[in-house]
Amino acid sequence: TSKVPVVGPVVGQVAGALGSATSGGGDLTGTLGSVVGTVTGAAAQVPVVGPVVAQVGDALTSVTSGSGDATGLLGNVVGTVTDATSQVPVVGPVVSQLGGALGSVTSGSGGLLPLTSSGGAPMSSAAMAPNNVAMASASPAAVPVVPPPSATPTGLIIGNGGVVGTATQLLGSTESSIFNNSNPSGYITNGSLKVSNANFSQGYSTLNLLGLPVVNSTPVGTVLTTVGGTTLGGTGSNSHLTLIGGVTSGNYISNINNGAAGGLLGLVLPKNAPAWASTCLNVLGVLKESCWAVNAAQDNQVLVGDGASANGSEEVVIGTNASHTLPTVDASKAFPGNGTNDPNNPTGVPTADYAARLGHSVVIGDGASGTANAQTIIGAGATSSVANSVALGFNSNASRGEQMNYTAYGLATPQTSVGEVSIGSPGAERQITNVAAGSANTDAVNVAQLKGVAATADNSVQYDSTSHTLVTLAGPASTDGGVTGGTTITNLHQGALSATSTDAVNGSQLFATNSSLVKYMGGTTNFDPTTNTWTAPTFSITSVAIDGSTTKGSYNNVTDAFAAVDNSVNTINDRIKNINEVGSKYFQANSTGPAANAKGTDSVAVGPSSVASGASSMAMGNGATASSANAVAIGTGAIAQNGSAVSIGNGNTADGDGAVAMGDPNTATGQGAVALGYNNAATGQGAIAMGSTSIANGASAIALGDSANASAANAMAFGAGATASMANSIALGAGSSAVIGALSGYTAYGLTAPQTSAGEVNVGNRQITGVAAGSAASDAVNVAQLEAVDNKANSTDKLAVKYDADTSGDPTNTITLTGNGTGSQVLITNLAAGAESATSTDAVNGSQLWHWTQDTTNQYSNLSLYNDIQNIHPGTGSVKYFNVNSTGPDSKATGSDSIAIGPAATSGGKDSVAMGNGANASADNSVAIGAGSVADRANTVSVGSAGNERQVTNVAAGTAKTDAVNVGQLDSAISTTTKGNVRYDTNTDGSINYGSVTLGNGGTGDTTVHNVAAGTAPTDAANVGQVQQAMDWSKTYTDQRFDQINGQIQKVGHRADAGVAAAMATAGLPQAYEPGRSMAAIAAGSFRGESSIAVGVSTISEGGRWVYKLAGSADTRGDAGVSIGAGMQW
Repeated sequence: TSKVPVVGPVVGQVAGALGSATSGGGDLTGTLGSVVGTVTGAAAQVPVVGPVVAQVGDALTSVTSGSGDATGLLGNVVGTVTDATSQVPVVGPVVSQLGGALGSVTSGSGGLLPLTSSGGAPMSSAAMAPNNVAMASASPAAVPVVPPPSATPTGLIIGNGGVVGTATQLLGSTESSIFNNSNPSGYITNGSLKVSNANFSQGYSTLNLLGLPVVNSTPVGTVLTTVGGTTLGGTGSNSHLTLIGGVTSGNYISNINNGAAGGLLGLVLPKNAPAWASTCLNVLGVLKESCWAVNAAQDNQVLVGDGASANGSEEVVIGTNASHTLPTVDASKAFPGNGTNDPNNPTGVPTADYAARLGHSVVIGDGASGTANAQTIIGAGATSSVANSVALGFNSNASRGEQMNYTAYGLATPQTSVGEVSIGSPGAERQITNVAAGSANTDAVNVAQLKGVAATADNSVQYDSTSHTLVTLAGPASTDGGVTGGTTITNLHQGALSATSTDAVNGSQLFATNSSLVKYMGGTTNFDPTTNTWTAPTFSITSVAIDGSTTKGSYNNVTDAFAAVDNSVNTINDRIKNINEVGSKYFQANSTGPAANAKGTDSVAVGPSSVASGASSMAMGNGATASSANAVAIGTGAIAQNGSAVSIGNGNTADGDGAVAMGDPNTATGQGAVALGYNNAATGQGAIAMGSTSIANGASAIALGDSANASAANAMAFGAGATASMANSIALGAGSSAVIGALSGYTAYGLTAPQTSAGEVNVGNRQITGVAAGSAASDAVNVAQLEAVDNKANSTDKLAVKYDADTSGDPTNTITLTGNGTGSQVLITNLAAGAESATSTDAVNGSQLWHWTQDTTNQYSNLSLYNDIQNIHPGTGSVKYFNVNSTGPDSKATGSDSIAIGPAATSGGKDSVAMGNGANASADNSVAIGAGSVADRANTVSVGSAGNERQVTNVAAGTAKTDAVNVGQLDSAISTTTKGNVRYDTNTDGSINYGSVTLGNGGTGDTTVHNVAAGTAPTDAANVGQVQQAMDWSKTYTDQRFDQINGQIQKVGHRADAGVAAAMATAGLPQAYEPGRSMAAIAAGSFRGESSIAVGVSTISEGGRWVYKLAGSADTRGDAGVSIGAGMQW
């Protein structure tokens, strides 16, 4: 009843497109019967352009019996299409475009969707009636809403059987090659859907009036709803796909409706998912489906190359068999939804278009592949399996990916990376060259910057040896105590000043000390900082006699002055002995326990049951016992015995002369044994245990740290849990274990003689850094020394002829040809003829010797009496061609079959030949040629003697293995064999400089030595890995040393605090205040966690003019102090 405009040649174009599609293979099957009849009954304004139905009939009549995916049958549609009640606008060019694309298709084409009845069975003529055309029930329960148009559909296919342009343009036979029986599987797929004439540029397809897919390269853009409730979907956003020989793979989100009946791209939601109230499919009123609009997971791909493939969005894949394959995710898991049906905001499902996409990657190179999001992979065979990463270069692999809270070299703060850049793979690493110097914290650094760091380290001050006991500065040596020469250390911070401090002090401290000495010593004392000279002091001391009288004296040195004071103090002590020992009202105790017992001479016992039985001993505290002379026991149950032992703290035991036990409780047993801290035990002479539950069991054993254990003589364990169980061994560092100890007769690497060690040092698999260069045979060497030795390695080619070396390794004047080392003789060939003269030192070759032999033979053969002449008397004549001019001694041929020619020539070896004045061939089969030549080795030819060598000149080039070679051949061989060799440098005189090797052959660039194995021997080269380990160890060691220094500083601080507490306790001792009276006093002090106790005695002379005081203190750090004073008041 309303307007039904129909654009003219719609069905006519369909006829042109499908008229000849008969009985072909591919995806179009079934028979489309005749569509006859007329469109009638359209009320009101129903303009019909052209013979629509008539042309439909022409279009479909001949489509018969095809095979493939279109399994339904569209029976005879007869009758009249009537009752169109709503507007059915149809855009004309739709089928027109189909006509241009499919006109010559003579067989079924891939990708046309199956037609089935609404019950799911193939359509037949009996199953169909007017107004009854429907999509198969195999369509998903929820199909996507077609979103509004946003872009013009495009598509490009280039390659064998390619298509160029839009769906309206096919080139030649490519139309048939894509859509005929030769391509039953489809050249190109979009997910599981084959790219065909129906889905070539597919974005959001829907069904046209006839149930066939609409190619939306030209969007429909309007909705046809008038004819039987038919809905023609609007235009949608396209999945842009550019293929050049590539093939799209399946979607990484499964259950995407790319190839299911209905031909729609979208998300198939679970059956129980809510449906949107909007209808996205309505075909002739038969099938109405609501669905969600979800963009496809294969949008905007560029695939170039045979076998190139991808299954994500925003992908560029270029190269033969290059691929980017994302792992499959089920859509029902990616988009779960089972809430109520709310058209505005259904629970669990997005209300607007949702882009279900990953990808965003670039893969370039034959066989290159990636399997994660946001990857860049460039290079044949390059691979990556982690997101946000880059693989560059042939067969490079990026598999590490992002790292969270990882530890980076040289940084203490945990680091985080978003991905990885790889330029190689394990075993196939690459250098990165032409790297500019980095400036920001995240920039790469180049070798030049690393060398700069190394140069800075070269200027550092190092220990003289690994014992770290001496540092010698590199300034000029001083012979006058540092007035000249030496090295000045400036900007030195003030060191700590204490009895135990090992800090360096600066000039201001020393000046202040000298100034203080001047001030405190008084008198005429003076110090001149310019000349470093002192002016002796003058002390005026008043001495006290036993009767109390005084005498004033003058002293010019401290020793004499204090000797005078000592005498006065001794006198005062004698007078103090008379003090009543019953106590004083100023000394009080609150206890009902047994009385203290000071049984030893000059002993002090303070506290219930305390016993001081040793002479000059002190026992202070409940049950404290000091049983030996000079022993000190302070604290409840403290015991000091068997010598001048000190035990301070509850339950401590110090057993031995000089033994010290401080803390709660500790045991120090043995002369000089020390146990400090909590529950430590030091057993043995000089044993030291400090920390918590540490054990030092053995003479001079030392255990420092929590649970450290040194259980043998001279063993040392430093660090928490460190163990040194063998004598003379050291365990250094937490967890270190020295359990091997001394070895005898063991084999050391690089040494043939059996070795013996005094002990073991174990650092717990730690690097040792800051090692100074060793100088003695038993010194440790550092990497710098290893590198220096490595540079001296001889790389002369095995084929080179070299001078023999003497015992020092220096070349001599002899050359021994060793050949292949089997002992066989070596032939010198191509030897030029040497000069033949009395002074020639050239080597002669075989031809010269042969000619000489021939000449000699010929000459002798011309003598008729050759074999008969004996004892020819010397005369003035000569034999033609053989002349001798000499008055020297006769030659002697004493060897069997030997020949001696020339004055004093001697051939003593069998078959030997001596030719020349004084020539001597004493070895068998030897030849001595030339005056003074000596052949003293069998089977040799000598042309000189030691110190009188000759050149063999004009030697032709040898050709056989036993020929002599000339210098030309030797130079050529050296030039050939040394190309590419690393050699020692030469001095200006041509000699070898064994202390220098230069790489790079004079080039301007640096030379990299690759594949350097980790050095193991002292002369091995160290590789970058070892250098990095050394740097790591250096950092660790430096940290440890700083910790140790910090601990020492803290220890010094604690002792200083204890000293302050002792001073406060001593200052708190009250003194007698009435003439003729005395007072014994005790006081305690505490300062910043440290405590001290002090005892003292004071007395005032009968006249009240003199006051004498004696005080002693002991603190919680084990330090004891004594002070004495005398004063005169007037």
